[in-house]
Amino acid sequence: MSNKIFINKKTLNVWVGLVFFIFLTLGLIVLLRSAKGLIILEKAFASFVLFFLVPFIFIKFFLKLKPDYFFLTIKKSKKTLEWLLALALVFIFFVWFFVLKLNGLGFAWNKESSDLVIFVSTFFLPIIVFSQEFFFRGFLLRIFWDRFSVLTAIFCQAALFTLFQLLTNIEVYNLPRLVMVFIIAVTLGFLVVRFRSVFISAIVYWFYLFLTELYIIYGLNQKFIQYLIEKNQ
Repeated sequence: MSNKIFINKKTLNVWVGLVFFIFLTLGLIVLLRSAKGLIILEKAFASFVLFFLVPFIFIKFFLKLKPDYFFLTIKKSKKTLEWLLALALVFIFFVWFFVLKLNGLGFAWNKESSDLVIFVSTFFLPIIVFSQEFFFRGFLLRIFWDRFSVLTAIFCQAALFTLFQLLTNIEVYNLPRLVMVFIIAVTLGFLVVRFRSVFISAIVYWFYLFLTELYIIYGLNQKFIQYLIEKNQ
């Protein structure tokens, strides 16, 4: 009598999720290394295809489940989402009509470079953020949650997101920054579990990244760095 090995469907989905993570991350790395010109354009397009379109197709045609199950919904968080979108519009208005009139305080930031960063953060960063949120806080979080407890699922997706940032983001290169990324990923995971929507976590994460960019350009820390460099010359 032959021995048959039966794999639980939820366990199989976890392995599928891990395989997706490996191949999609490697795919993004290869595309970015071969990209020419403005890399942010290629990163936005690649993120949308790899981290949103591919898992979305897999969910619809292979798992045969509704995207709502993977938190691609606003049903339970409509009011919160409306407030966040309104806040985002006010924030963008403020940045474009007031902040853009300033010159970057950083010694390396002229008017053209600071304007480009704000333009990218307004129009291309949301695509990247939303795509990655859907994959990590939607697709992977749900797959892990089906198999494990909610806390385990949150920490698992956070660990993979931290590894992803380490492999694809040159700005994440030391332990303190890795710890910060992990904490952010855990926080975003809890937001998705609370509001059952990746749209909420995507807007919150976009706010965080945009504000970080503004601090880098206009933050007083740049003046301090400039002072130290001029003093040591």
